[in-house]
Amino acid sequence: MFLDVSISGIHVEALILAMAVNALFYGALAMAIGAWTGSRGLASGVTAGIMVLSFVAVGLLPLIESLDFLAKAFPWYYFSGSDPHLNGVNWGHIAVLITGIAAFATAAVIGFNRRDLKGQTVGVTMTDRLRANPMTRQVAERLAGSGTGLPHLDQDHLRVPGIVVHHRGAHVPGHGRDDRPDLQPPRQGAP
Repeated sequence: MFLDVSISGIHVEALILAMAVNALFYGALAMAIGAWTGSRGLASGVTAGIMVLSFVAVGLLPLIESLDFLAKAFPWYYFSGSDPHLNGVNWGHIAVLITGIAAFATAAVIGFNRRDLKGQTVGVTMTDRLRANPMTRQVAERLAGSGTGLPHLDQDHLRVPGIVVHHRGAHVPGHGRDDRPDLQPPRQGAP
């Protein structure tokens, strides 16, 4: 007895287990959404929305006799539907949540592995990935073999290595490759 409150007859361990598995379920859902989208905000927002919707639906749908069966479609039902604090552990409900955890964790691993985090794909350069995409192939071809990556400015051109943007009617021989020393980007390590 703590603070004159008795908890006899309440299955605290079952409630703790159900809460832990429920928390892991929603955590795995958020992890899967985040791994596939790359957005923390979307992952937490969608997961919180599903949790609140599930909580409200499981609380209200049983009040309508013709719709009470729909409560089983929501994850929160498998946490609170069997009243674990009164009836103990319902292993069937725990199994449903654990199956969901495994499915979402697998989806998260697959989603994370398919993402190219900060362009660190092993063995494939950014230019090669751009060349593979039909929409960016032409730009990738112009970028291929570029020097320092630093833009160079003069009064007639903006030169990004591999691409020359003309203005004021200037003409550069070589279709983007200029042999004039004043238009070449500075060499690495040059004073």
